[in-house]
Amino acid sequence: MLSREEDRKEYRVKTYERRQHNRIKARNNAYVIFPTTSATLYGFIVDISRGGICFEYIPLDDSVVDADVLDIILSDTGRRFNSLPFQSISDTEIFDPCYSPVVFRRRAVKFIDLTPQQQSDLENFIHQNLAAKDRLSH
Repeated sequence: MLSREEDRKEYRVKTYERRQHNRIKARNNAYVIFPTTSATLYGFIVDISRGGICFEYIPLDDSVVDADVLDIILSDTGRRFNSLPFQSISDTEIFDPCYSPVVFRRRAVKFIDLTPQQQSDLENFIHQNLAAKDRLSH
């Protein structure tokens, strides 16, 4: 719940979480690969859940990101999860003065119609990601 004070009165605004699954922050070595109309783009995974993923990428040109599948890669192990079908939820430009004039975009997607094997792979990835974070934090 968000609250704000205005004219010495406090207003409370209810916020609702639309996600069905909790997202976890991804390790630094997890990436997505997805095709556009003119090139293949690579993105850095921000967070992930069984239901979807959020990643940041640098658009190479004005090509449209019309892909409906993406791959997840773990660079430290070389493990790759191929052709995960998704539906785009949002794709917004991120302004960060540290990276200016480079333009970053943040895309949130929802996984759809995953096969049982893809669901299992995704759950294993999330479990390994959490286990690795636990090892690093101790």
